[in-house]
Amino acid sequence: MSTQTRSKKKSVPNLADLDEQFVQLKHLQKRDVIENIFDPFFTTKRMDLKRGSGLGLSIVHGIIEDHNAFITIDSKVGKGTAFAIHFPIFRDLNHLYDNEVDETVGGSERILVVDDDPIQRRVAGQLLERLGYKVHVLSSGERAVKHVKTRPYDLLIMDMVMDGIDGVEAYRRILEAHPDQKAIILSGYAMSNRVEKALKLGAGMFVSKPITQKILAEAVRRELDKKRKKKHRSGSGKCYSV
Repeated sequence: MSTQTRSKKKSVPNLADLDEQFVQLKHLQKRDVIENIFDPFFTTKRMDLKRGSGLGLSIVHGIIEDHNAFITIDSKVGKGTAFAIHFPIFRDLNHLYDNEVDETVGGSERILVVDDDPIQRRVAGQLLERLGYKVHVLSSGERAVKHVKTRPYDLLIMDMVMDGIDGVEAYRRILEAHPDQKAIILSGYAMSNRVEKALKLGAGMFVSKPITQKILAEAVRRELDKKRKKKHRSGSGKCYSV
């Protein structure tokens, strides 16, 4: 794989001329993969609990859009594929901020992110830190249960599917020590019986992966601002998907 960066003025189809910075990555890729390459859960690897979730490039695509950037692909059979990531240069600093995200969506509360995927764990943690939150990350439900016993958090963000105990069981055990603990459930899969159980236990909402900063910011702020209800609820928690 080769990588190069450069800055130039360029006309992009369907867009006005713009000054831009862009990163170009070259890597061999089969043509029949290109059409689906950014789709969630599309993968050419064997899917298991350790690898091949098919979310990697979908997350990349979401991050690129969060930066008001876009990606183009140039594929030639027998030669390879070039990915060009275009980042516009803004002369007015006000354009650096997404006006659709309310300025109050951030905060300073303490949040624990639990996800056994290191990339998704890091992405969620970094997005939350950019919003001003104090973030700690852990890689398993077992570690979360042990950690939270002596260190309560304002909000838990729990991945549903993990090695060992899943997000529901981890949350259930945490509630034994902290009955009013707020939580958001993350999952790359659709609403399931396990997610419904987590919502009935008291989790405030379900957020579908891949996440973006806007979706995560709104979900976190909404849950933190809720007045705590009774532990056992009807399970009609809010569902966010992207």
